[in-house]
Order: sequence, then C-alpha cells, then structure tokens
Amino acid sequence: MNSKPSILKYTKLVKKIVQETILRDTRLMLTVIFTVVLNFVAAYYTVMATLAFSNLANNFNTVKFFDILKDFLRISMIAAIVDYVPSAVFTYYLQVIWRRRFVISLREALHLNHRNFNLKTPGEIQY
Repeated sequence: MNSKPSILKYTKLVKKIVQETILRDTRLMLTVIFTVVLNFVAAYYTVMATLAFSNLANNFNTVKFFDILKDFLRISMIAAIVDYVPSAVFTYYLQVIWRRRFVISLREALHLNHRNFNLKTPGEIQY
C-alpha cells in the first residue's frame, strides 16, 4: 500500500535539515538571525508605509501632496529592500552549503573502487 507522508515524518525531516545544515554553519546561523531581525524592521516600515499612504490619500488635493508622496515612496522602498535582500543572502548561503556538500559526496564516490561504487544507491552518492 502507498503510505502517505505524515506530519511526524515531515517534522523529523525538517528537524534533521535544520540540525545538519543550519545549526552547524555559523555564517548561516548569523544570516538567519540577521534575517529575522530585518523582517521585524521590514514589518515596522510596512506599517509606516501604510500610515504614509493613508496620509497621502487624505491630502490628495493639497499643496504638500508631493512631499507626502516622496515620504511614502522612500518608506516603501526601505521596507522592500529590508525585506528581500536578507532572503536573497540566506538563499545564497544555502546554495553554497548544498554545492559544497554535493562536491564532497561526489569526491568520496569517485574514490570508491568499482564494487563499492555499484553498491551505493543514487541517493547515497548524491547526498
């Protein structure tokens, strides 16, 4: 019978990945902490952008409309940069770790003799 993946299997897999990948690399751990802090800052600036937009809507036909528009665009740009740049850095570090691990695994597989290499499954060679 086909067994459906359960929540317990999924949580074990996530726990294994976090313990083996994220917690072992200090740069990646610092990037995670930095990303979490910057997401809080991005949330603050998103709220500020919402307030600036409401102020912009209230003063649509006034003289100071362009000043309010400039503030709104500045705050929105800061919120977007603070939100997306750490995610890109975090993804880059994960890709570097995955490539490094893949190369080490291939190097180990290439140093095996023919019999031991054929006994390995593709999953053991790749991961």
